[in-house]
Amino acid sequence: MATEGTKFQVNYKLSDGTLINLYAATVTELEAGLADLAMNALNIRATGNELAGGSAPAPTVASVAAQFNSTPVAAAPASDGAQNCRHGVMAFREGTSSKGPWKGYMCAAGGSAPAPTVASVAAQFNAAPVAAPASDGAQTCRHGVMAFREGTSSKGPWKGYMCAAPKGAVDKCETIWVR
Repeated sequence: MATEGTKFQVNYKLSDGTLINLYAATVTELEAGLADLAMNALNIRATGNELAGGSAPAPTVASVAAQFNSTPVAAAPASDGAQNCRHGVMAFREGTSSKGPWKGYMCAAGGSAPAPTVASVAAQFNAAPVAAPASDGAQTCRHGVMAFREGTSSKGPWKGYMCAAPKGAVDKCETIWVR
C-alpha cells in the first residue's frame, strides 16, 4: 500500500490476474525498484505458475545471466580470447590508479547501462502497465491521458487522475489517487 511519501506508483496486471505494485518516493527508488523487478521476473513468473498448480520449467543459465546483465563464468570466450557481455565484445584496457597498475575487460557500453524503463519491465512480465506517468507529469492508462480532478467530499479534500473511458465502462481503469 502506498505511504504518505509515495510520489510514484506503477502497477502491473499479469495475464493470470496477478497484480504487482511498485511504490517509490524518488526517481532513484523507482529506478531501483524497476531494476529489482526486472532481475526477478523469471522467479516471479515461475512462482506464480507453481502456485497455480502448473510446473514451471527451470530457468536456463542464459536466462539467469540475462536477468543479472552478466555472462556465465564458464562461457566460452570470443574466438580471439576477448570476453563478451550483453553489449558485445568487451574491450581490454590497462591503466594505473592510486593503488597501482590494473588491467581488465570493460563493457562496450562503457559501464553505464541505462536504467530499465517501465516498458522493458512490462515486457519481462508479458504484461501492460496499468498506469504510467506521461512525459509531462500527467498520468496515462490504456485508454489515454487520465484527467486530473480534485474536490471535497464528506471525508475531506481529494485529488486524483481519472480514466478517460466513458462513465460506466466495464474496463474503466482505477483512479490514481494523489496522496
